[in-house]
Amino acid sequence: MAWTISPELVTRKYEKNTPTLNRRIQNILSAINDGWKVRICFDPLLLVTDFEKLYSELILKIFSEIPAGRIFDVSIGVFRMNSDFLKKIQKGENESDILYYPFEKQGKIMTYPEEIQEPMRDFIVTRLLEFLPKDKIYN
Repeated sequence: MAWTISPELVTRKYEKNTPTLNRRIQNILSAINDGWKVRICFDPLLLVTDFEKLYSELILKIFSEIPAGRIFDVSIGVFRMNSDFLKKIQKGENESDILYYPFEKQGKIMTYPEEIQEPMRDFIVTRLLEFLPKDKIYN
C-alpha cells in the first residue's frame, strides 16, 4: 500500500478535501500493524515558501510516529503535469499559485527546471537518510 505525504500546510492549501497528515499517519500505522507493506510517497514535492523547513518538519513527524524499520520503502517525485492539462487548468478560474510557476516542458510534461528539481530531491534524500538506508529510497 502507498500513501502520498505532504506537509500539513501544503495539504490544507493545495489538497482540498483530502485526509489530514495525522489521518494519513494513523492509516499508515494501521496498515503496517495489519501486516501490509507500506510505501510512503513524497510526491509531488512542491516548491513552496519555507520548503526545507516544512519538509524537514514533515519527515521528523513521520519518523517520530512511524518506526522507520516498518516502512517498506519511500519514493520521491517533484511536481509534474501533462502540459495540455496544465494549460486547461490555468485558463480556468483556478487561483492556485503553484500552477503558475514558470515550469519547463519535458516532452509532454511540465515540471520544475532540473536546476530546481535536483536540490529539492537531494534535500529530501539527505533528510530521509537520517532514518532509512539508501536502498529503501527511490528518487
